[in-house]
Amino acid sequence: SSLQQQLKYDLLTHIRKKPPVKLTVYEHWLYGMEELKTGSLEADEKARIHFQRAIEIDPEYSLAYSGMSLTYFNEWSCQLWERWDVCQKGAFEWAKKAIELDEQNYVAALVLGRVYMYEAEYEMSEHYLRRALRLNPNDTDNLTQIASCFVFLGYLKEAEKLYNKVLQLNPIYGSQHHHIGALIAFELGEYEKSIA
Repeated sequence: SSLQQQLKYDLLTHIRKKPPVKLTVYEHWLYGMEELKTGSLEADEKARIHFQRAIEIDPEYSLAYSGMSLTYFNEWSCQLWERWDVCQKGAFEWAKKAIELDEQNYVAALVLGRVYMYEAEYEMSEHYLRRALRLNPNDTDNLTQIASCFVFLGYLKEAEKLYNKVLQLNPIYGSQHHHIGALIAFELGEYEKSIA
């Protein structure tokens, strides 16, 4: 996981020197994902441009569709409450398209699991979350998201196991995920641990 993050960082450093018109599908996807980490509406818009360019280059590139889904998901779950329906629909439809193109797309499965959870369709949510877990049980971002969803679905011990796995797989950046550990500890009634 640490190696993967370093490789992405190195690649981003390299492609920032390239003119935008010469970026590959993967490079557009990588840029888009980097923008998403900013967590602002402006960054979501910039990310959409990169994902759209990736789709224009390769209309079958499933990761670009899941990236588009994440831009709407971010707005739906964190930012644009007045556009709730539009953002929810965008998150859902782009993720469905991504998984139609590649049923191994764990990011799309994760997004669908979260969308279904927020829509109170818990069986469908669990189905897609477990699918995302089976498809990529070692990606720390994937595990963190699934762990937080498992808390809301009532699978606290399983959420705790996934969180501990995140810390084990990525000890250098483990502190980035302490908010999930605090949530799990709180729900388990371990309040001192949660505060720590």
